[in-house]
Amino acid sequence: MKLIVTDTGSPNLSATQSFSVMVNLPTQPNLQVSGNPINLLVSGDAGPDYTVQSSTNLADWLNLFTTNSPALPFNWSDPNAGNFPQRFYRILLGP
Repeated sequence: MKLIVTDTGSPNLSATQSFSVMVNLPTQPNLQVSGNPINLLVSGDAGPDYTVQSSTNLADWLNLFTTNSPALPFNWSDPNAGNFPQRFYRILLGP
């Protein structure tokens, strides 16, 4: 990454500094499933948004719930799980 700073004063000044930014990979969210209706216990890194998605065919995914930087772990229940012969879940990390 390069940062360039300029000053429009008198005399005009500028400086350039290059540096590297190292970002840790996020922890893979952990999902525990129990009960009826389905209860999901989601744990992972604090900070990002978490989106719970579901699918009946593993090809088409539907957003069911999004939370902004939740306290972890958090619980989420799907009251509609019994309306489907099969339903798959996944968790997506947001910004």
